[in-house]
Amino acid sequence: MRGKGALAAGGRWGALCCWAALGSGLGVALGAGLAPPARAEGSGVAAPAGGPAARAAPEVPLARPGCGAPGGGCEPDACAPGAGPDPCGLAFGLVPMALPSVGVGLEASRRIERSAARAWWLTGQVGWQFVDDKALLADGNPRAGDWVEARLGLRAEATPHLRRRFTHGFGLAVFRAGEDPNLVKDPGTYYGAYAALGFETDLRAGWSAGPELSLMVGTRAEDLELNFVPRLSWHLRWHPGRRGAAPGYARPGPGELWAGAVAGLLPGLGGGLEAGQRIARTRALDLGLEALVVRERAREGAFFEEGGDLGLVRGGVSLRACPGARHGPVLRAGVAWFRSTARGEFFRGRGDHVGAYLGLGYEWDLAPGLRTGPEVGVLLATPEGEPRDLTLEAVPYALWRVVVRF
Repeated sequence: MRGKGALAAGGRWGALCCWAALGSGLGVALGAGLAPPARAEGSGVAAPAGGPAARAAPEVPLARPGCGAPGGGCEPDACAPGAGPDPCGLAFGLVPMALPSVGVGLEASRRIERSAARAWWLTGQVGWQFVDDKALLADGNPRAGDWVEARLGLRAEATPHLRRRFTHGFGLAVFRAGEDPNLVKDPGTYYGAYAALGFETDLRAGWSAGPELSLMVGTRAEDLELNFVPRLSWHLRWHPGRRGAAPGYARPGPGELWAGAVAGLLPGLGGGLEAGQRIARTRALDLGLEALVVRERAREGAFFEEGGDLGLVRGGVSLRACPGARHGPVLRAGVAWFRSTARGEFFRGRGDHVGAYLGLGYEWDLAPGLRTGPEVGVLLATPEGEPRDLTLEAVPYALWRVVVRF
């Protein structure tokens, strides 16, 4: 009985530790997770800090070994400049993208410069967006025509020797908007430039992945009026020169990527899909980026004077306490867009809304790589296209998710 009592006391203290980490320890722990790792003297591998418990932690961000390491392939950016041909400096990618519509693109990149601090890539990309937002929920307006674009520019990787790294880029862009376009006033061909900020993680055997947010500015030759178009994309890249990892290189652990199904419980009933990627992890906190799409049906009743459909698209960050535990709290926040054909307690009028959300959830591990749990929160939104009327509408929501992490 004494052992069971000690175990119960440990569980209570562990739960208190999780909530404390999610609150008062947020800033310190997050700063530690983003700081570069210490390196062992005379090696290219990060040295774990602390005693035996620290050395056993699976999330020490080790650097890549050098090219030609015994038993492994060519791990880029650890190669010394001027070492000869760059067999790892070629990459091909698949690029799912959203805004102004939804579609997919192809990418090819060639590395042109590398150093310990930064690597530069020459990148070309083509994209085709053919799914309009009316596919999620029609609002009576005409469907937007297809959106086709091409880009040529430079992409830089900061701290390329780490398996998780930030990226930024810029270059030239040309895009063609079809009939009734989103985010630009008129159909036609636009010429301009873009700037981008992203994140990338090395996955298994020559693969990497990460999100990117970019802004294009373009004008038609007919009127020279500037148009600004944001775009959110996710890049899955294959590096054919990387045949495998050399001994001593720590592969990413489980949970770098996840995807799952979501049940919408409030304000209506429905379902949707979710995907995410880890950005940083410490012993106390796990930081990730997430995107979620949900469609719900609101019936006339307590909250709605007139029933209808609700479509929600949101993206933001998730902050999980005690990532090594089998269960714990999760804080989520970000930006959202939703369309409603219902009217009632939460929605003064039908139409499109933009805003932000804040939610708190709790999740459990059902099995290795499988997690589930609820989330409740509030969405603060204002009608789209009415900059003079910034009256916020507070919309409570409740979700239940089942997620596979890999």
